[in-house]
Amino acid sequence: MLIDTLAGSRMARYLPQLSKKQCIGIFVFALLCLTVIVGLGSSIHSRLLGVGEVIWDDYYILDVNATPPLCNIKINVNDEIDRQILANSNEMSLFDDEPITRDDIKKSINNNLAVCREKHDLYEKNQYLITPWLIKYKTIETGLADILLSNLDSQKLMLMIMLFLCAFSTVLHKEHISLAPIENSSQDLLSESFQFMANITLSFSFWNYSEILLESSGTSTNSTLQQYWFVGFVLLSAINFVNIFKLLKSDLPTPRARDLLSAPLYTWMCLFSFIYFYWYDGHPSGLAIYINQLTNLSNIFLNIGLYVFIGMVLKHTNMPALFFDLLRPWKLAPPLLASIIIFFTAYPTAFTGASGIFILAVGGLIYEELRKSGATRNLSLATTAMSGSMGVILNPCLLIVIIAALNKDVTTDGLYGWGVFVFMISASIFTFFVNYNYKESLIGTKSISGSLKGMLAPALKLLPYVLLSLCVIVGFNIILDVQFNEYSAPLILPVVLTAILLYERLWLTQSDRAKSFIRITTESAGESSVHIGALLMLIALSISLGGVLERSEAIEHFFPESLTSPWIAMLIALLLLTVIGMFMDPFGAVILVSATFSQIVIQAGVHPLHFWMVALVAFELGYLSPPVALNHLLTRLVVGSNETNLAYREEGAKSMYQRYEKILLPISVMVITLLITAFVPLAVYSQ
Repeated sequence: MLIDTLAGSRMARYLPQLSKKQCIGIFVFALLCLTVIVGLGSSIHSRLLGVGEVIWDDYYILDVNATPPLCNIKINVNDEIDRQILANSNEMSLFDDEPITRDDIKKSINNNLAVCREKHDLYEKNQYLITPWLIKYKTIETGLADILLSNLDSQKLMLMIMLFLCAFSTVLHKEHISLAPIENSSQDLLSESFQFMANITLSFSFWNYSEILLESSGTSTNSTLQQYWFVGFVLLSAINFVNIFKLLKSDLPTPRARDLLSAPLYTWMCLFSFIYFYWYDGHPSGLAIYINQLTNLSNIFLNIGLYVFIGMVLKHTNMPALFFDLLRPWKLAPPLLASIIIFFTAYPTAFTGASGIFILAVGGLIYEELRKSGATRNLSLATTAMSGSMGVILNPCLLIVIIAALNKDVTTDGLYGWGVFVFMISASIFTFFVNYNYKESLIGTKSISGSLKGMLAPALKLLPYVLLSLCVIVGFNIILDVQFNEYSAPLILPVVLTAILLYERLWLTQSDRAKSFIRITTESAGESSVHIGALLMLIALSISLGGVLERSEAIEHFFPESLTSPWIAMLIALLLLTVIGMFMDPFGAVILVSATFSQIVIQAGVHPLHFWMVALVAFELGYLSPPVALNHLLTRLVVGSNETNLAYREEGAKSMYQRYEKILLPISVMVITLLITAFVPLAVYSQ
């Protein structure tokens, strides 16, 4: 109702023809802005303190609420000595070795008077320096400090609001991640039914957990957060129930077994986990306990929302198209163009969190450019899918930040350092495969000088984007003393992309500039809401599925009790990591591996950095491998099911490899990379 009111209100003058997705986008955008502000809160407060010290001497000790010292500096020393001697004589202990002399008392009184004078001098100096401007400034600075201290758990609540608001958008637009798209009302009914069952079980689990906490603590403080979770999943269940009721009133085609593939992946994970926790483990609150790990790392998972927004804004800018404008004058052959795309899209992928968002943002453009160059559908699909995963090991990928947060024996710098080398290996292997298989000339242009001239115009158009990005990054450094790194990237990049949108819509657009900016911003945030909801639900239930594997201790059974060989440990770990990566979201997989067998492998002699780099490559292989193959699902979403289906029947594809190249090429590249990453370093340091 609120969304419909917003869409039809007087605000339509400023927000013309808003869709429901854009209306939700307004709230999501506001929430993302709040996330950035909260994330920068400590930096803002530190800068306020620094500016205050520059403007006012001794700013740190100035107190606008200071009261006069209670001690008295106008006392008669001799009278006070007499008073204390009398008091001491009345209280003299039989065990005192020596009586207190008059000189001792005088010395003590003089010391106390000196301290008292310092307090009075400081108070007088404080009162002299207190000005109306200082009072106002102190009020802002201390107010921010109080907010930061009193809202240490605010990010947990913000994450819950983001998850449920975006999950509502995902349900509304029927875009949960599943193995097959919804193509008819029968599949839609099955999808809604599975979501209803999953959300009901989640509601029950959180209600059960809140009751346990209430009984154990005796207060409602610890259970309040669980009740919020309960209410959120009840509301999602209600939405599913209404959708089911509407679908039952329509004509439904005959259901097929294949329709089960349209059920969202998170529902399968949820129902399987609940069956284990309820019937086998006798612990129905298990789902809730493991999903609470989201809120325990709320600051990191909020960054996923920011990275999704970055990707969606990037999609609406001219930057991706301008990048391809730089390449078009060279008229590159498909294999070389595919190789360049793999090399040059890795870092943008890392900047969008390496969660597949890059595919949703520019995957359609990548596929279109490859097809225009003459690339086959299979090669185009394979390259598009791989472009969304190659940055998983590069700075500032969020996955490495989570690994470093959960495992104190590795650092982000160490993993990023290894990541550059591993990325170069995988990208080089891809380049070799595609150029060997197609054996075409590398450059199709006749004139290198002509190609360089053709690059000049798009390069000049890209220059303002580069300068604007640098200005924002330098501005953060100067104003807030915030360096651009893996921790600040999710807070700075949304501002960078929003500034670029402002530049394009207010400077380059000729008419309705403000409306154009607002429309694109709300549209980007609305699209972000759909994908944030789908990703966070998948991550949450991946964590729960990992909890099943952790409590069952199924994974540990794969390792011998007396494991001392790093080679055997690495081989077992490699196989397990690959299988886990095939079925689980990587964020949930990292939490599972950290809690189960990572230390077993490390204690067997595998270096911690080496183990986690192998894990990342194995997860990257999982992105691209059936049965889930998340990056292929996202590729299908942006290019359409028709194109992916035509790839299997593509003209000229005679061998099995050619027919299934979109699957086999990424797997071949990543398997070879994984084997090199796993065993070559081991051969060096295990001697």
